[in-house]
Amino acid sequence: MRKVGIICWIVLLLMLSIPVYASAKGEDDLKKADADIQQAIQLAQSGKVEDAFKLYDKFQTNWLTIEDGIKVTSLAAYQKIEGAMGEVSFAALKQPIDQTKLIEALKALHEFNANFISGKLDAFGQAGQSSEKVSIASLVALLETTQEQLKQSNFEGAKASIQKLRSSWLDIEGIVLTQSSSVYTLMERDMVTAYALLSAEPINSKEAAMTVDRMHEALGPLAGKTSYTMLDATTILLREGLEALHGDYGWRIFCGSSRCSKQRLLLGTGFVWISSLSEKETPSWTVNRRCFFAFTLLANDSFCPLKSA
Repeated sequence: MRKVGIICWIVLLLMLSIPVYASAKGEDDLKKADADIQQAIQLAQSGKVEDAFKLYDKFQTNWLTIEDGIKVTSLAAYQKIEGAMGEVSFAALKQPIDQTKLIEALKALHEFNANFISGKLDAFGQAGQSSEKVSIASLVALLETTQEQLKQSNFEGAKASIQKLRSSWLDIEGIVLTQSSSVYTLMERDMVTAYALLSAEPINSKEAAMTVDRMHEALGPLAGKTSYTMLDATTILLREGLEALHGDYGWRIFCGSSRCSKQRLLLGTGFVWISSLSEKETPSWTVNRRCFFAFTLLANDSFCPLKSA
């Protein structure tokens, strides 16, 4: 019976890896976040461009917490929305901010958001994805190619390389996030900014080169480590779990002694590792939320499958 109980729990944990509610949640989350974009448009139209960009900056921060809900529903939508975000960031690079360009960029972003919220996914077309095997090292090499292209004033080639980087990023972003959340955030921001700089008329080659250099400097140190390990899984488990379990009750659960505490932690960590194996289909934040659920469940003695009768 004890073995049967363990098997049942493993099956249950694996079932949790199916993102059954991600789509609806993504639409709801984006609808709330897009309220800031709509308000930003109104502020920009009234001449308050600095206040408008502050609201966009708030949207950009919120985006990092909701993007997986969009990505799991439509990779094309995810890419187009991030591209529109890059255009807004680019519009604010020059000081003073060009009111007309900022309004146009904010309206384009709102239109993409509205299409996703209303379920008009056909409007996004097909997602661009890499057909090659992707690693952090391969992305670092691609950035080095882009640097050389910019030095030779091959702006079309550099633009194509950045687009390839953005498409390839989807396959590797989970591993980057596991190793460094700051590098992940920088790459998410700078990829769209670099593409916008190289798409501008006229092309802003100096800023583009600085942006590419910044990405290369940040991503380079991670190139020697391109796969998940049990240590990485444990790090995710503890970081996400303890972040949520910051209250007194959570600490008592984690620190309290029991006869199967080691087994609980082993099972929880194992579940993180199993979930991470399907990272390409299941975004990292979604994996982390499921891991936290499994961790909380296993942390309670009454639910422990290894506990003696």
